[in-house]
Amino acid sequence: MKKVLSLILSVVMLVSIFTAMPVVSHAANRGSCGESVNYSYNTSTKKLTISGTGAMDDFTYTDPGWYDYRTDTLSIEVCSGVTAIGTYAFRGCENVIDLADTCFAGISFSSHHFALS
Repeated sequence: MKKVLSLILSVVMLVSIFTAMPVVSHAANRGSCGESVNYSYNTSTKKLTISGTGAMDDFTYTDPGWYDYRTDTLSIEVCSGVTAIGTYAFRGCENVIDLADTCFAGISFSSHHFALS
């Protein structure tokens, strides 16, 4: 009986230890980056898509929601309807090898949008 009780107590202790461990949070792969502008990041294709209407927020003093994916991002698409790209929006996205054909159609931008960290 003592062995059974000891075994049950051991299992309960193990379960309580694992449920008390903190959960590691990862960057959100979708969210808002402007009043009516959103982003989504596909972890399989490593593609960042910016969609919606209007201007993106500037990221001079804050990091965008996709910042944790910046070095993994291989492709960026900015959908029509987005009228301005935020300052430092793609800072640190140094491995981008593909920009959609219509990626920046009608949007003016400069090198500070892609400034390295």
